[in-house]
Amino acid sequence: MELLKIAWRNLWRNRKRTLITIASIFFGVIWAAILTSLQEGSFQNMVDNMVKFTSGYIQVQHNEYHDNKSINNSFEPANELNELLNSQDKISLFTPRLESFALAASSDKSYGTAVIGIDPENENQLSELSKWVIEGNYLKNNEEGVLIGEILAKNLELKVGDTIALIGQGYHGVQSAGLFPVKGFLKFPIPDLNRQILYMDLSSAQEFYEANNLITSMLVMVHEASEVDPLMKELSRTNLPGLKIYSWMELQPQLIQFIDGKKSGAKIFKGILFILIGFGILGTFIMMMAERKRELGIMVAIGMQRIKLSIILFLESIFIAALGVLSGFAISMPIISYYVSRPIRITGEMAEAFTDMGFEPVIIFNNDLQIFSGPAITIFVIALIISIYPISTILRFNVVNSLRA
Repeated sequence: MELLKIAWRNLWRNRKRTLITIASIFFGVIWAAILTSLQEGSFQNMVDNMVKFTSGYIQVQHNEYHDNKSINNSFEPANELNELLNSQDKISLFTPRLESFALAASSDKSYGTAVIGIDPENENQLSELSKWVIEGNYLKNNEEGVLIGEILAKNLELKVGDTIALIGQGYHGVQSAGLFPVKGFLKFPIPDLNRQILYMDLSSAQEFYEANNLITSMLVMVHEASEVDPLMKELSRTNLPGLKIYSWMELQPQLIQFIDGKKSGAKIFKGILFILIGFGILGTFIMMMAERKRELGIMVAIGMQRIKLSIILFLESIFIAALGVLSGFAISMPIISYYVSRPIRITGEMAEAFTDMGFEPVIIFNNDLQIFSGPAITIFVIALIISIYPISTILRFNVVNSLRA
């Protein structure tokens, strides 16, 4: 306890030196936490957008549909499947889809399009589809009509209220053709969707493809992304004849590869940041030892054991590292929490650049506990490692030379 008291008092004998050292750790923790929060928030937002628009966090399919995306590999959702999904607390929502392709045509132009039959009410809860309607109205349940991407509408020279013709191949090769009123245009943050997507009510899609009561997938959403793996394990233990369950990671391997690549780059950047922080801390420790060289020499000369003096310096390093980390932790939390609740909206040319890359023009932050704890622990460990320098200096320094300093 005496050594603890001495170490604590030594810190404040030279407040300026101590505060400079604490500040180097303090700002390092803040910048590392903000960088990590921004990175994780951006990746999570990317995943959320992709799973909402495409696969869901979990998807139930016919066991051959993943390898052969044909409408012939559709299935009729049995009561057992609905009961199973309803019984899982981790599931926030599940909704059916019937997905296929068709040739969309206006009076003199035609383009291929992806046709997605949806339950409009459930789909809106899943992907907030209605907020992407820029002209016209959102679909209602059992309403005949379609929503099409903005670019597809321009290519076909269609307006809201016009009629679009669809020609495709239905269930078991049946020829499908139909005329549908255009209810509205969609503008997603992902340009490819605007170019080739068309939504219609599930019952209309089933009638168009003559796939009565059939769906190609059941999309499942969870309350938190971290619940996907535990839920997959629970669902895999059930018997669903003819069906297979996939997580979004299995359905979108390209997205996983993209995120892993970005994370690798971010790790290099954070590694450089931690190295710079480490050298900053080392510089202040070197300055501290240079200023205290005569003082430490006198303490050893009058009989202070070097080992005890080393312990005092080590405790001082722990105090400095702890104060810097805790203060950085305390300040970074409200800053990041503020931006979590108020995402930064990007405008102008930068927003167009984000949209062109397929991302929503918004900067999202993440406030998971590991966002703060990871950088804080890393910098604390760096500070402890650097504390070896003053200890080694004490154990090997020359008392006579230090007294002459």
